[in-house]
Amino acid sequence: MHAATAFWRKPLTDMDTAITFQRMAKEVCRAQSIVSHRLFFCHNLDTNFVTAELAAHCEYCSRFFVFCCQHRDWIEKICHHYRIAFTDGACLSNRKDSATAGIGVAIGKLGLNYDQWSIPVDDDMDLADPTRTNQRAELLAASIETLERLRLAESETEEPRRKHSKEQKTGPEWVIATDSEYIVKVIPERSPVWRAGG
Repeated sequence: MHAATAFWRKPLTDMDTAITFQRMAKEVCRAQSIVSHRLFFCHNLDTNFVTAELAAHCEYCSRFFVFCCQHRDWIEKICHHYRIAFTDGACLSNRKDSATAGIGVAIGKLGLNYDQWSIPVDDDMDLADPTRTNQRAELLAASIETLERLRLAESETEEPRRKHSKEQKTGPEWVIATDSEYIVKVIPERSPVWRAGG
């Protein structure tokens, strides 16, 4: 399995931030690619589509994918290179002794326990911190359970319908889609430390 990537797009209101983001996307990512654990779209997809239009599901396997710049015209047969896992975590009674938390993961449209999971957070899943919080649930959703389910799902799926590029040396990549700005900031910053620690 290849490194998971955070995917989150927030409307930019600060002009300086918008200019910096556009410059970085053009300079660092001339084509659609993953840089520093973040997915950047090619200029065409980034300027001509809203975020909701950039994700789709395959009619054949029912899995979720990000449209590929290289194959953007092949609407009927979606490129399987950038696979999406939508994740979410939530906690009731945040930081209290009575707090309960859960996570959700969806990698396709077939349904519960096939390619969508709703999982309660318990001590077996989260030994590191018995205090349940929203941020901890979001982190668990985007890491431990999700990565294991992606590994299993990847071993069960067929080969991609087409190669992403002639130079492709790696297989498909998983994109973690989240509504949590916290996760988008934490994963790229902490993943080198986590890898070093095993």
